[in-house]
Amino acid sequence: MLVGLFFVAIVVGCFIAYWPSYSDFYLLDDYKHLESTRGFVGAPLDLLKVLNPYFNGWYYRPTTYWFFTIAQGLFGVRPPAFYLALLAIHTINIVLVFALARRLGIGRLAALCAAAVFAITVPNQDVLGW
Repeated sequence: MLVGLFFVAIVVGCFIAYWPSYSDFYLLDDYKHLESTRGFVGAPLDLLKVLNPYFNGWYYRPTTYWFFTIAQGLFGVRPPAFYLALLAIHTINIVLVFALARRLGIGRLAALCAAAVFAITVPNQDVLGW
């Protein structure tokens, strides 16, 4: 029960920490991704093309293309839905960090701390809030 409450607190904390990003529209290269993936929404098997490192020149980010294609197909181009989807994926990753730490033999409290640090660490800001 305590672990579950801690995870809820972590997710709420992430949402609060990244809220300024969520209140904005898309930023910088998001428009490029939206435009690049628009054609894949109706033809998902074409997404296999993005596995080729030369598909889009220097910018090799296949999971980015997959995420934008799936999200556009599900939500259109509404930023709040994209941000909530990213928060859901991040939440899953927080749980996986905790599970990995426990699997490696780390105690429950230390694993919770590792999950919390992962949840709010600065590099994730680029993932969660662009």
